[in-house]
Amino acid sequence: MSPSTEKKPAKKPWFRRADLFLLIGIAVLSAALFAFFFWKDTRINSPMLEITSGGKTIGVYPLDEDREIRIGDESHYNLCRIENGTVRMTEADCPDRSCVRSLAIDRRGGQIICLPHRVVLRIIDGTGGLPDAVAE
Repeated sequence: MSPSTEKKPAKKPWFRRADLFLLIGIAVLSAALFAFFFWKDTRINSPMLEITSGGKTIGVYPLDEDREIRIGDESHYNLCRIENGTVRMTEADCPDRSCVRSLAIDRRGGQIICLPHRVVLRIIDGTGGLPDAVAE
């Protein structure tokens, strides 16, 4: 056999179609995991509104859902509203109504207190209101 008629072995490509699918699959999986953990952490740690009456917790509500909450019973009531991430007391039948005149509170913190009805609206972090490292 002469050198010109000798067959050379075919070169194998270093990157195949299956490798491409594998890389795309890994990229999609890692993006999905990143999005899941990022969304989970932001949702858990997002500020919440805690409502207490007479020292007992009535409810904890997220600030990102607009709603109106009635607090009290037949003898007295307070009405608070969560709107656009802020909380304010909109109505109360207490004598001084200072809680209604209070400024709105938001994710930065704060409290609205109705002394005659012993109602407290306060912003807590999503971990349950535990103190942060600065407060310890």
